[in-house]
Amino acid sequence: MPLYIFEQRYRQMLSDVLKNNRLFAVVGLDIAQTKKSDQFEPPYDTGTVGIIRVCHKK
Repeated sequence: MPLYIFEQRYRQMLSDVLKNNRLFAVVGLDIAQTKKSDQFEPPYDTGTVGIIRVCHKK
């Protein structure tokens, strides 16, 4: 899936991932847990792994 990376924290993640094995975790934000949890941006229990095949800089 094509991604447009514009937030600085995600640009840093992309840089780190490209220097290593090109793999990263993809996990959704569990909105239902946001108000119940002390954790910042609580994720769902299940996620997947993405691999960066191509990266273009604009």
